[in-house]
Amino acid sequence: RPYPPAQPYQRAQPYPQAAQPYPPAQPYQPVRPEGRRAADRSDAARPQPAPRQVAERPEHRGRAPEPHDPPASRRPRRRFRLRIPFKRTILVVLLLLSAADQIASMVDEQRSRLWDKAATSVKNGVGDQVDSLWNQAKDTFEGSAGGSG
Repeated sequence: RPYPPAQPYQRAQPYPQAAQPYPPAQPYQPVRPEGRRAADRSDAARPQPAPRQVAERPEHRGRAPEPHDPPASRRPRRRFRLRIPFKRTILVVLLLLSAADQIASMVDEQRSRLWDKAATSVKNGVGDQVDSLWNQAKDTFEGSAGGSG
């Protein structure tokens, strides 16, 4: 027998009436008695400080009062300080942008230099070809006309 016999189903029982976890609410009653402030009560409980004893200063007979030292010079005021968040990050970004601009300027200058060199060499090569063709044509015409003389 692999399984134990089935148990009969028990009917559900209602929950027993539990005791209330909190006492019933009471109406609010102020803590301090009417007509007196809390500050008045605390002053009465606190001992009062003794009056300060003032020492008599001996009078200087026959002497003029000593001159007071000039007031100490105040520290110079610090300049207004600008509080900028991510200062270092902003500086790094500006530095990188400046470097990128310099690189772009150098690349553009190099590109224009190479373009000028290529265009000049092409122009010179075409000009040289035109000159040599012109000279050949001129020699051809001059040779036939100038053979008799």
